Parts: sequence; C-alpha cells; structure tokens
Amino acid sequence: MRLLPFREEDAEKILSWVTSEKEYYQWSAGMLGAWPVSKEAMLRTYRIEDEGNDFHAMTATADDLTPIGHLFVRYPCGADGHARLGAIIIDPKLRGTGAGKQMLKKVIHQLEECMAANDIRLRVFTDNQSAIRCYESAGFVHTGEYEKMKFMGHDCDTEWMRYAR
Repeated sequence: MRLLPFREEDAEKILSWVTSEKEYYQWSAGMLGAWPVSKEAMLRTYRIEDEGNDFHAMTATADDLTPIGHLFVRYPCGADGHARLGAIIIDPKLRGTGAGKQMLKKVIHQLEECMAANDIRLRVFTDNQSAIRCYESAGFVHTGEYEKMKFMGHDCDTEWMRYAR
C-alpha cells in the first residue's frame, strides 16, 4: 500500500464506495454538501479547503496505483503539533482485511516522523462500530469527549478518539 496526495481522478472511485446517505454522512459528516454527492462537489470542497494550506487529502493505493482508501489530514502539525484525520474510507472489498489499519498507521508514521505530530485525533459516530474497531486496532483510544451532530434530521453522538503512542 502506498499513501499519495489525492488526485482529482481518484474522486470518482472514492465516491463509488459510498452507497447510502447514512454511509455518506458517517464518512464525511456532510462536508461535501447534500446526498447524493457529486465528484464536482468533492473537488470544489477540497480546493476550497486546500487554500488554507492546513488541509491535505490523501489516497491509499495498491502497488498499481489503483485507489483503495482515502482520508484527509487537517492542521498537520502547526505550532501545537496537532493533526486531525477525517473522511476515512476503505474500498468495501477490503474492509475487514486490515487495510484501514494499515492506511492509518502509514499516515500516523508520516505525521509523527516527518511533521512532529504529538496529538493526532479523529471523530467517529458512536454507532459506527466497524470504524471504531478499525481505529482502536490502529492505536486510537476513546477520549470521552462527545459531541452531538445533526444527521439525517436526528441528533447523533460522535466521540473524539486520540492516537496513543
């Protein structure tokens, strides 16, 4: 697995992995706009986010450069060493194989070794047990910091998780 900067041509493949409104909101928290989301909306949002230079979208690829995963890093290690991961997704054919853990470990290594990160966090819907198990397997721990989020007309709980070295 390689972890490369997101390319515009990756968007269509990544979006094909999101097959329902619930899955879309759990993946993106709605940051790309309303469901169903388009490639154009994803690219527009990423361009806007990238203008601040504190947003880095990445694509995990197989050796042949076929996209197999995706995430973004926000605030990559400013003065406080803080980084936040988001929009974490793996090709459905690879879920449950350890590919998500491998992708997370690669980005954590880059953040710690190359960017001196000392606080890596992500937020997860508390009912997304498969994502929680993946994050735990990669070394993330529960912080007990919860936030409500509006999701498909309902209040849903999210929790911040922190990477524990």
